[in-house]
Amino acid sequence: MFMVLIHEKNGWSRIHENEWYLAQFLSPITGIVTLGLAAHGNYLSLFIVVLGFWKFGFPETVATMYCALYDRSLSNIKIICLFADSASAVVHHSSASLAIPMALVGITSIDRVVLDAILILCIQHMIVLMTYFRKCGYILLQVIVEIWFEWTIFLNYEKTISNRWTLVMVVNGDLLSHWVWFLSGSVGLFTELSEKRKSSINDRASRTLSKPAETPGSVILDHVNWQDVCEIDGDEESDLWSSPTAK
Repeated sequence: MFMVLIHEKNGWSRIHENEWYLAQFLSPITGIVTLGLAAHGNYLSLFIVVLGFWKFGFPETVATMYCALYDRSLSNIKIICLFADSASAVVHHSSASLAIPMALVGITSIDRVVLDAILILCIQHMIVLMTYFRKCGYILLQVIVEIWFEWTIFLNYEKTISNRWTLVMVVNGDLLSHWVWFLSGSVGLFTELSEKRKSSINDRASRTLSKPAETPGSVILDHVNWQDVCEIDGDEESDLWSSPTAK
């Protein structure tokens, strides 16, 4: 909320945007550092997990929910997608954060089953910045990594159950949030493409209607060289006065 007050007071600027990019870049790095510290019983991991998962104070979850609740300029589909994204972020971050104190106090061990899923999640967050520069490439990579992540989860699901029931809650929370994100992202993408297509059609229609209609006579007259016509008229007039009949 402190960061919300700062941005509300000073406004959003290019500096804040660069800081947001940096926060997204550092988020997966802090996730790996937090996991290592928790595995060795270092309580500094509790502080770093808050910074990393909540993007160093940037109001990602709060701002998304605020837009869904109070931005009346958005369509109903966009509002539903924003609300789903915000709720999924709460579930995802809460579930992932639960794994850190569990490892810190020794309730669960950081074995290959736990490490595989967390490293794949960090890879997903590492390519998030692509969405601002290469959106099509970002979507393709995210789908590939998401398939990899869920394949790993379901492959090790039996071992997860035998580890600890609280670890199953972590896994289920992550899976649920990812499914909701994938659904809302797909709906948002198709809605955006549909709106762009309608806007393009309306622009072409408005340009066609604003163009003046051409009659056959106007087309012919547009191609007439009026200087030649004047010269022809002048020659005919001079010939008329010089003819014997005129004299």
